Amino acid sequence: MTDDLGAPRKVTVQSPMPAMRPIFRSSQLQDDFDRDGYVIVPFLDASQVAELNAYYASLDHDHKSPHGFHVSLDNQDRAFKRAVMDKLQSVARARVDEVFDRAQIFVASYVVKEPGPRGIVPPHQDWTFVDEQRFASCTVWIALCRTTVDNGALGVIQGSHRLFDHHRASPSPQCPTPIGELMFQIFPYLAIKEMEPGQALIFNNRTLHGSPPNLSEVPRIAAGIGIAHEEAELLHHYLLPGTDPPQIECYKVEPAFFHQYSNGKLGQLYDAGQRPEGQICVGREPFVRKAADGESLVQQFSRDGNRFDAALAERMARLFGQAAPRAPSAPAPPTSSYTFSADFPAMKRVFRAQEHQQALERDGFVVVDFLDAAQVSALVEHYRSTHPEPVKGFYASTFAGDLSYREGVDKRIREVCGERIDALTQDIKIIFGSYIVKGSDEASQMNIHQDMTLVDENEFSGINIWCPLTDLNAHNGPLFVLPGSHRLLRTLRGSTIPAIYDGVRAELMKLLQPVHLRAGQAIIFDQSIIHFSPPNQSGADRVVINVFFAHRDARMLICYHDHSQPEQAVEVFEVDDSLLHVYEHFGTDIHARPNVGRSLGKVPYAFPALTPELLRQRYSPAVPEAHVDAPTAATSSTPAASGWRTWLRRLLSA
Repeated sequence: MTDDLGAPRKVTVQSPMPAMRPIFRSSQLQDDFDRDGYVIVPFLDASQVAELNAYYASLDHDHKSPHGFHVSLDNQDRAFKRAVMDKLQSVARARVDEVFDRAQIFVASYVVKEPGPRGIVPPHQDWTFVDEQRFASCTVWIALCRTTVDNGALGVIQGSHRLFDHHRASPSPQCPTPIGELMFQIFPYLAIKEMEPGQALIFNNRTLHGSPPNLSEVPRIAAGIGIAHEEAELLHHYLLPGTDPPQIECYKVEPAFFHQYSNGKLGQLYDAGQRPEGQICVGREPFVRKAADGESLVQQFSRDGNRFDAALAERMARLFGQAAPRAPSAPAPPTSSYTFSADFPAMKRVFRAQEHQQALERDGFVVVDFLDAAQVSALVEHYRSTHPEPVKGFYASTFAGDLSYREGVDKRIREVCGERIDALTQDIKIIFGSYIVKGSDEASQMNIHQDMTLVDENEFSGINIWCPLTDLNAHNGPLFVLPGSHRLLRTLRGSTIPAIYDGVRAELMKLLQPVHLRAGQAIIFDQSIIHFSPPNQSGADRVVINVFFAHRDARMLICYHDHSQPEQAVEVFEVDDSLLHVYEHFGTDIHARPNVGRSLGKVPYAFPALTPELLRQRYSPAVPEAHVDAPTAATSSTPAASGWRTWLRRLLSA
């Protein structure tokens, strides 16, 4: 690492980052990676995970560390390391080529934490592997088991790839870093990413990352694959021993370098006063450590959207046997807790056109021309290629058990719709695209409902772009909406939370308005608006695409209410943007406590409910005084329940 000589000073941020060659095929992934320094994506399927676990179990790991953490690159046998890389590459190569644009794999290794309290990996940045003025390198960290805070899941500090404009040299700990004395102070800012087997956390090698120890009873097994653009030359920087003033030397290397020289091997060379042999030296530069200022650093973390995790701080304090660090008092970064506000916030702007933004804020929806005929045809063709037979009832690809299928649908919808979404919106992130299909039968009805809470609605809105691929009419299941209902009552919504509309369904059926869209038109609506759709009785599938998006700063949440407990409370979980890509409870047990994300604790919740009086005040004179017991022609004979919950119950019972 290179810096000017001087005393510890305020941390500096390299901003803006230099323009670099894109590394992802997806512009959305590239944007997220550039903004946050990492992304999480589905990467391997269950059979591939099983294959890599079986291969790991077959190996003789004579390099295992007594400290609980080890990588296969620590092994002394270069043939062993080469064989591991070949295996990992053979399994992952096809997926690498799908995700990345012309990527080279320069290293691959198992990354394992044995059980024990000493397996902590403090926050750090990886070595400099490429010319970072032109390229970015990253690690694809693939969970081969379910990873949690208890078994040493990986954590990252968002935006930290923009810190410390220097070359990161070996070996460690001989080569000091700017945060060497601040490990304990900044550890609680790691966002621990709990992941399912086969998911990958792809992080910029400049991004600060680390992990707590594995306190479970079994090893936590993962794989790490180093990726760079195929045009990038591989580099390695080495702190030269015995130089005064200190210098680092830069080598142009081949992938075999990382099999020959692990950090431990380089540390032995340094202690012996030697340098790596047979490498092409392409330059030297002075090196003097510049320690970061801790207060400035954590303030920058907070500005980048990171939160001080008090629970993680306490956990690490117990392991270290010292007092837990505290979040700074001014300015205080947000904690991991969550407080529900019954007040409606001012909406963050997400549309370029002011009239679209005003309609969304006033009515909860806006209707736009979205896709042209060729785009509609392309999506119809894609849907038919994956669904040659008609569906029965109501179907959403979001809840499919095949995660690679979900990802493929999302990818195709982004490809077709991306430019149009960019033209309509600003400052957003696309979270997921899916097909929503009604088979031609009575079971395709979606009863009155609001969509589940998926973002922090204290500050943001979750928004759907709902676009049919065929003209809608009274017979094929059009959407009905209640204008302005997104601002009737502030709610937390989920499969286990009582709905606000259960006592007023008959009244609502008289207020809902149909939206008869042409193929390619879209209704863009706030997820909290009350909506409904009758069954499809047209004789053919009614296919719609749905693109869920939110403001780019929105954090995703899901909510759970434990009916067995008497308290008036809802447990809130903070989850990654990958939730709809990977969450499997939709199709298994919708009433189970979520097994993803991080609990922010239980919040008091009064379980508000709409009344006929409130509806009359808001929509008078459309709501009659008397309660109507008999269903109207559009109502269903199914029990009162939210539409998507009803569909899931049907799915489970089937």
